[in-house]
Amino acid sequence: MNYSERLSQSRVSRSFFFCFCFSASISQTSDQPVKQHLGMLLQLMVLAVLPLIIVFQLFYGFRLIVMPISLLTGIVIFLLGTALRESR
Repeated sequence: MNYSERLSQSRVSRSFFFCFCFSASISQTSDQPVKQHLGMLLQLMVLAVLPLIIVFQLFYGFRLIVMPISLLTGIVIFLLGTALRESR
């Protein structure tokens, strides 16, 4: 088996693997309601924004009261996202 034959077989196997994974993810997400996706999006947003606020505070600084308020807001949004994800 020469190099071009091996390369074409590896491309076929990779494309088959990609199609298999893509179809599995489509069938998996079509069964889940929109509330669960929205809950996951809210949780990811909180997990991304809170560290950015901390970095922003370290570099630029702002009033100290902003940190506890943003933390409490993040906790409430995260709990809302958790409730949305666990709802059926």
